[in-house]
Amino acid sequence: MNTTLTVPQMLSTLRIILVALIVGAVAMMAVAVSVIRPTPDPSAENVFLLTLAVLVAGMAIAYVVVRRIWTGQLRQRYGGRQVEADEPQIVRGFWTLAFIGAAMTEGASLFAVVIYMISASRPALFVAGLGILLLLIQLPTLERFRSFAEHITGQRPV
Repeated sequence: MNTTLTVPQMLSTLRIILVALIVGAVAMMAVAVSVIRPTPDPSAENVFLLTLAVLVAGMAIAYVVVRRIWTGQLRQRYGGRQVEADEPQIVRGFWTLAFIGAAMTEGASLFAVVIYMISASRPALFVAGLGILLLLIQLPTLERFRSFAEHITGQRPV
């Protein structure tokens, strides 16, 4: 039994997962906005926003480090070699990095929604909305996959 996904199948599956993450974040945001009565608590808001800023910065740094390590390993293995665009390790690398980035973005968005629920902080709600926008921007496309494969191999896949 062949369990290898083609690139279009992988992109389709990954899009479905990312849309599910987006829907979950939007649903939680909608619940928070409909349940919370905006009476901000400035003392709690500052602590929570600082915590959110540290979390978001930490996740961004962690993602950059993971992406560099992962792509570096793939480039060592495939760099300069003529490989098929649907090489399983390259497909898996794209999938994994896209999923990690989306999961981290959704996590930060959900944390921002929780901060809004606790402190009625509008900036936290803005960060949650920004996270959802970033998730939409991250939706995988064939062009993004081709760029990733070219970055790994040094050759533009067809």
